[in-house]
Amino acid sequence: MFRVDEGVLSLTIGIVPMAKEVGHFTKPIRFCPFCGTELQLENDIQTWYQTR
Repeated sequence: MFRVDEGVLSLTIGIVPMAKEVGHFTKPIRFCPFCGTELQLENDIQTWYQTR
């Protein structure tokens, strides 16, 4: 599942069942998986990680 979280395009790679809720393993997408075009700057992704 693709989504935009705080301005960063991400892909949910896995869903983890937990005791009280469901966890999502999400990674930001920097390059298009089909053509290789850069979609987001590394600095934007690093800033996103620091605010989480």
